[in-house]
Amino acid sequence: MRWITVALAACFFLGCCIFDGCESDEPERPETSVNDTPGTNGGPTPAGTPETIDSRYVRLPTHSDEQFTWTSTGPGLLMASLSWPGEAVLTLYLDKGGIVAQQQGASPLSVSAQVGGAGELWTIGMYNASPHSATATYTLTFLPD
Repeated sequence: MRWITVALAACFFLGCCIFDGCESDEPERPETSVNDTPGTNGGPTPAGTPETIDSRYVRLPTHSDEQFTWTSTGPGLLMASLSWPGEAVLTLYLDKGGIVAQQQGASPLSVSAQVGGAGELWTIGMYNASPHSATATYTLTFLPD
């Protein structure tokens, strides 16, 4: 029984060496990650490229209000979008001490506003006044000047 185990182990290691390409003539390809691609998570972002600040699914039961806040990092254009399947009628708005941009209706909705500089506190709100609940996809992006 021990000899069978030793023979199987030897076959396994020999197979690993042969099929792994221990001495492969093919040059190794460098591994790339998402972070190596310009403009994506952690990589350099070219000027004038929108960056996604937040993106998620949001559950909006009937007569509910969902809000998120964001503090600006500099001047630019703040854009929020919301889309969902179904019959719900929603409201999407940007607020900075008062509503700056607002859109109401069926999917999809989008609003945008000019950001004056760093340190501005923005509220992004979604309101469902319809008798239908909705699970929406929300995205907030920022295009720096």
